[in-house]
Amino acid sequence: MSTPFKPAGFPALTTYLSIKGCDDFIAFLKAAFGADKEAVYRDDQGQVMHAHIYIDDTILEFSEARPEYPAMPTSFHLYVPDVDTVHQQAVQAGGTATAAPVDQTYGERSSAVRDAWGNNWYIATYTGIMQDAVESI
Repeated sequence: MSTPFKPAGFPALTTYLSIKGCDDFIAFLKAAFGADKEAVYRDDQGQVMHAHIYIDDTILEFSEARPEYPAMPTSFHLYVPDVDTVHQQAVQAGGTATAAPVDQTYGERSSAVRDAWGNNWYIATYTGIMQDAVESI
């Protein structure tokens, strides 16, 4: 029996972060976005050498930042059933609101929150109500 090239349930492409303070990051993801089903693998010193956690149907992978893999913030676009509620959860979990929830011309109600690690979370609920595009693709 051969081993598949990726773990069951994992997509071919997954975001991977180097984070300072992985345990606090996990707590933030759970409180802000309802993340669950995490797996954490630690080295002999107790540092996170690899972890993954689910946010809805998405897997986010990360490890503790090291000199050879320094922390580097990124941006995420996260669809949720209720942007207003999740935006508040993210702020209550320690995020900083950078844009309040608002209806966008491209068919979303969206907001933005920056977490304590410098990552930007663009939180959105698809409304399907799109105004005329300025330019077609």
